[in-house]
Amino acid sequence: MNEIEIFVVIIILLMGVPDLCEKLGRPSLAYIIYLTAGFIIGPMMTVKAQNLLIDVGNFGFILLLFGIGLEIELPKIKDLALAARKALKWTLLQYPVVFTLALVADLSYSEAFLATVAVSACSLGMAYPALQQMTEISQERKEALLFIMTILEIQAVIILSGGQAFSSHGFGIRFIFQLIGIVVAVMLVGLLANHLTRFLEILIEKTIRWKAQIVVLFVLIIAGTGERLGLSSPKTAFFLGLFINRATGEGLGLQKHLAPVGSRLLIPAFMVGLGARIPLELAFSKAGFLALCSAVFLLAYRQKTQHMLLPAEGQSRAFLLLSPNLTMIALALQTLEQNSTNESSLIWLAFMGLFITLFSILGLPKANTQFDDQAYGSPVKSGPP
Repeated sequence: MNEIEIFVVIIILLMGVPDLCEKLGRPSLAYIIYLTAGFIIGPMMTVKAQNLLIDVGNFGFILLLFGIGLEIELPKIKDLALAARKALKWTLLQYPVVFTLALVADLSYSEAFLATVAVSACSLGMAYPALQQMTEISQERKEALLFIMTILEIQAVIILSGGQAFSSHGFGIRFIFQLIGIVVAVMLVGLLANHLTRFLEILIEKTIRWKAQIVVLFVLIIAGTGERLGLSSPKTAFFLGLFINRATGEGLGLQKHLAPVGSRLLIPAFMVGLGARIPLELAFSKAGFLALCSAVFLLAYRQKTQHMLLPAEGQSRAFLLLSPNLTMIALALQTLEQNSTNESSLIWLAFMGLFITLFSILGLPKANTQFDDQAYGSPVKSGPP
């Protein structure tokens, strides 16, 4: 398949996948469908077409992380501290098990650590619609779970932000200095967020025809600046979205403006491109089989141990809310691809995230959200209703 044929396939997917997922009541399945499409068409793509899709997809990845930041509404400090303690308990329960599973799958220690962070994280935007439909859980418990989900996602993004240095040099002075640089860059984004938000509001108000282009240009400029400061452009975009949401409470409705360029083209292109790098037949390889077994075992483990963290009400399925992790898996794969020569590690991690996310979404209640102009199939505001 050449470049034109690839984008014909993507456009056809864009025409059908959102409506299909909406009818199924599973908006988050769109991620999985795009990724699986990449698995299928990957072997048919020319090298030139693969490279083009990767380059286009990288811009989609920046917008994806920006959208994730917009989804997160930081709770009050008191609630944040309580959620952080519970998230720490979840982490302590998950990390040893996932790390061991990764080592069994022949990942190196650094690869296993990055995989553990991603697999133990929660993709908030994918799980939030289902959280709203969990009628067996009280509103108070829903808010508590939402805060835990938020902390798990932020924690994963921060750790994976230093993943390239860790993967290359291990836990050493370079890794520590990169984390310090990341903290400085994040603080700068946070301090400037209010000013940047007001500036963006003015641009959007004064623009009639180019709202989407203005938003995308704004995100890319800030992301490129963060790259200069040592914080990779996708992570800069994440924290920019996070602080803008904190400054406005509504994210300026940016998801709506981003939808025509982001969720309707660049982000699906990224997910298809990610899948194209790992052909579907590798699901039947040793690494793919181990990923399936690991995903089933981990979900069973979480179901057995959830009483140590999650509320008793709705406990039969509450653990599934913390399990979708495909966007965090994508972030870890980006890092591993740059530093790892072990193909089986990429295969194991990709299918681990795919299986866990798929089983979790199918096990959760159907969502009544509308795709419409919402990016990524999740609400613009994901704080407590």
